[in-house]
Amino acid sequence: MSNPMTAPTNVFLYTLRPTRLAALTDGPTAEEAAVVGRHWAYTQALLADGVLIFAGRTLVTTEDSVASVVIRAASEQAAREIMEGDPAVQAGFFRAQLFPYQAMLMGSNGRFQYFPQPNLWPGGRVSQFYADTIEPVERSTDDELFLIRLVAEPKRENPEANECGGAYVNVWVNTATLREAEESAIAAIQEDGWQPLRLDHWEIVCRDCYAESEDSDEDMQGTLDAVEDAFESGLGLVFYTWPLVEEDE
Repeated sequence: MSNPMTAPTNVFLYTLRPTRLAALTDGPTAEEAAVVGRHWAYTQALLADGVLIFAGRTLVTTEDSVASVVIRAASEQAAREIMEGDPAVQAGFFRAQLFPYQAMLMGSNGRFQYFPQPNLWPGGRVSQFYADTIEPVERSTDDELFLIRLVAEPKRENPEANECGGAYVNVWVNTATLREAEESAIAAIQEDGWQPLRLDHWEIVCRDCYAESEDSDEDMQGTLDAVEDAFESGLGLVFYTWPLVEEDE
């Protein structure tokens, strides 16, 4: 709880809004995924250094989509430098706006976690799926697929662990329900040597959904190939990896 008569001078909030909405609706390009990976590493470093108080985002893929980051900084200029130091802001993936900020109320038992996400037991076995937390979702026709987008990291035994810090993985699944699609997507990623961390997005799509995409030719071809794989064999994947960020010694 905060006293409204004594506003803090060292707390700031900045908002992040995507400059290209298709990165949310269609998925990021390979270049954008790498930028987002650097943004994620930068934000984690702020948390480790005690700068970050709270960060989160809305779970919509419209123009209203926004992320909020609350930080401690000695001055507004210092806070602006932190905001503008975000690799995704520097690359133009996000447009950012800074505000002085005052937290007023917070529950004493409040706990934050990344959501939606599969809950994992040690060893990577899923104990709860996101689909189990909402009303059952079914596709309308056999001409539709489920697109499941997961954030994942390479397992230790995966040779890519030496170079890749993580990946956004788009998985198109030819199945009747969201629950079946989520389970199949997670199993496929794990079989490829990756550990899913959270479910980033899901939607029901069809071939026509990709007729007019803003993605580059190379990215679009990979998407179209994966969609066809899903219709023919049940599942198609595309990985958008970002490089491993070495910690300063």
